[in-house]
Amino acid sequence: MTKVLPDAVELAGGETIPADVVLWTSGTRAAPLAAAAGLAVDDRGRVIADATLRSVSHPNVHAVGDAAAISQGYGVLHGTCQSGMPTGVHAAVSIVRALAGKEPKPFRFGYYHTPVSLGRHDAVVQFTHPDDSPRRICLTGRLAARYKEAVTASPWPTYLRMK
Repeated sequence: MTKVLPDAVELAGGETIPADVVLWTSGTRAAPLAAAAGLAVDDRGRVIADATLRSVSHPNVHAVGDAAAISQGYGVLHGTCQSGMPTGVHAAVSIVRALAGKEPKPFRFGYYHTPVSLGRHDAVVQFTHPDDSPRRICLTGRLAARYKEAVTASPWPTYLRMK
């Protein structure tokens, strides 16, 4: 898809497909700053981090959020606030530990849900296993929107997901 028109999408070959609604999920790519600075990065430009969130090429640099390629037992974390906020907290705690002469602890994280807003009063929340695979339960509609708003407004309980 190369262009969204008022009532269709245009493909790279020039063909158009009629559409009333388009959800464009193009993915993410980290800013080129880390690669330009000489840090080891993955194919999406994210800093490759070790188990303690330190850059594998520059151990004095901590990588967090969607700028970091952080491996867990089930794969590499995707860049969302659900994992980004706990990585920031973990990095800060690791730096404090290092300043106190202690070794940093490995970062461990499990997902809890995948929430998607569909307007101010509509949403879908798919609850997940820690590896981000779906559970049977989900919320939809206004209840899901309220849930998502509550979680977004007070993310502190999500830190407990750092298994």
